Amino acid sequence: MYTAPLQDILKNKIKVALITGAAQGIGSVIADSFCKKGYFVAFVDINKHLGLEKEAELKSRGYSAKFYECNLEDEKQIRLLAQVLHKDLNQIDVIVNNAKHPSRERDIVNNLELEWDAAFRIMLKHPILLGHLLLNLLQKSTNASIVNIGSTNAHFISQQPLSYHVVKGALSQATRYLACEYGKMNIRVNLLHPGIVDIPGRVRKKADLFKAAVEQVIPLRRTALAEEVGDCALFLASDEAKYINGVALDLDGGEHLKDHFHLAYSGLEQVMPSSELIK
Repeated sequence: MYTAPLQDILKNKIKVALITGAAQGIGSVIADSFCKKGYFVAFVDINKHLGLEKEAELKSRGYSAKFYECNLEDEKQIRLLAQVLHKDLNQIDVIVNNAKHPSRERDIVNNLELEWDAAFRIMLKHPILLGHLLLNLLQKSTNASIVNIGSTNAHFISQQPLSYHVVKGALSQATRYLACEYGKMNIRVNLLHPGIVDIPGRVRKKADLFKAAVEQVIPLRRTALAEEVGDCALFLASDEAKYINGVALDLDGGEHLKDHFHLAYSGLEQVMPSSELIK
C-alpha cells in the first residue's frame, strides 16, 4: 500500500489525476501538465522500466506521482489495478484515458486477425471498464471528470490501420453514452480529438515535405504540441469546464475546415498538364 500520497491528499486536499499510457509519448507530456498544475498523478503503463524512470523524473522535479504497471489489454490486470488504487487513493478527480495500441497492420485481413481485438481491448474496453471500477473514487470528488483521448481519425481516413479508425469512432459514441449515465452522479465524460501532434524528440522522415503539407492543410500552419494536448485535457477537467459534458473537442488547428479534395486537385494542377487532368 502506497500511503504517502494519500496522507498528502487528505492533509492538503490535493487533486488526483489518473493517466493511462503515460510513461512515454503524449501521455508522458499530459502527466507533466497535470503535475505542473498541482495534481498528484497516478499513471499507468505496460513498460515498467520507462514507468519507473518517469516516476523518478517527476519526483526529482518536486512533483507528486506514482507509477502503476498494468497491461491494459488484460481485464484481470485492470481489475487488480483498480483494487490497488482503491487502497492507495482516497478519491480520483480526473481519469485521462490515453493508452494506445501500437497498430501497424495496414492490410485489412492482417489487421483483423492480428490487431483488431487488442486495439479494442486497450483503446475502448479499458477506458469503459476502468472508469466503471473506479466510480466510487470519482464520486468523492467535487468535480469528477473522465477525459478520453480520441483522434481526428474518428472523422476521416488517414494512413492509420482500420482498427484504429473504427475504435476511435466507437470511443466517440461510448463517451456520449457514459456522459449520460455518469452525469447523474456528477461525473463528466468528454472526448479530446488531437490531430497531428509533435512529441518531444520525434524526428520525422522527409521533414521538408511534411512541413509543406502541414502548411497547406492546417490553417494555423503548424502541428499541435504535445503540451497543448495536456492543456486541453486540463481544461476539460477544470472547474471552468464544470458544465461541459459529453462533448468532443477537436485539437487540430482547423484541419477539419479544409476541403481536401480541392486542395489535392489544386496541387495536381501545379504538377500535371491540363490535358492529363481532363482525361
